[in-house]
Amino acid sequence: MNNIFDDMPALAPPKSTDLHDELKRYLTSNIENVPDALAWWHERCTTYPRLSRMALDYLTIPGEFFSIKLAYTTANNINSHIS
Repeated sequence: MNNIFDDMPALAPPKSTDLHDELKRYLTSNIENVPDALAWWHERCTTYPRLSRMALDYLTIPGEFFSIKLAYTTANNINSHIS
């Protein structure tokens, strides 16, 4: 039984060749000096649709998460050397 979403190309799973081609294009592109990574990925969302979504998800994680994790890891490392 078909539902209304079966014929929507945007919801279809990507072909593995599409994913491979997108990654290959990104990895073979010239390296750029980018002052704003969020803006760079946003500007290239049509060129690298899947990679840009992943990058924007990753780059928008609040910085405190990393600071807390780093502080916890550093404290554990110091504590293990003292004991």
